[in-house]
This record gives sequence, C-alpha cells and structure tokens, in this order.
Amino acid sequence: MADILGELVPIIAIICAVGLPVSLGMYLGLISIRARYRERMELIKQGIVPQNAPKPTPNKYRALRNGFLCIGVALGLIIGFVVTQCATYTEEAEALIIGSSVLFFLGIAYVLFYFATKNNKEIDSDIE
Repeated sequence: MADILGELVPIIAIICAVGLPVSLGMYLGLISIRARYRERMELIKQGIVPQNAPKPTPNKYRALRNGFLCIGVALGLIIGFVVTQCATYTEEAEALIIGSSVLFFLGIAYVLFYFATKNNKEIDSDIE
C-alpha cells in the first residue's frame, strides 16, 4: 500500500501543478466568451446591432526593429567573444563581458532604429 502511494504522489503533484492552472484558465476563458456572447444576444434582442471592436493598426516597422535587434545581438556576441579571446579572464568575467557587450549593442540598435524611423513616422502622421 505504501509503494502505491509513493508512486502516486509524483503523478498527483504533476496534475496539480500543471493540470489545475490550465483547466482554471480554460474555464475562465469559456466564461468570458459566454458572457460576451450573452451580452451581444441581449443587444440584438433589443434591436441594437453591436459593432465589432476596431482592430489596432499593425506596427509597420516591426520587421525593421527585429532586424536591427538581431544585428545588435550578433555584433555584441562577436565583439564579446573577440574581447574574451584576446586576454585570459575568469569564467564569470567572460560572461559579464559578453553580456555587457550584447546589451551595449542592443542599446545602439534601438537608438539606430529610432533615428531610422523618426522621420518616416513624421511623414506617416502628416499623410493621415
């Protein structure tokens, strides 16, 4: 009997740790969808046609931003590895050098992205 309980404890723990939050999330999602559906049906019964929520305009510069960030990460890694190979450092110092160079080049990439799109955003807002 003790062996069976000892084998069931990990299974019950996994079910509680994973299954309960997932099932709770699904339950709350279904309640939300059902409430929204009932509200729309009540409006339709009263003769009011509910409009769909407007979709936000997509960010046209998302791919450009991601490209800048990928280049920043790549340059940061390359420079970090080159610097750590030029001298002998401890493992902790190497990790700090590589991490700081990646963050530095990510910051530069964000600044370059801002300057690259600053004038285009002003032009886009003038057109509208």
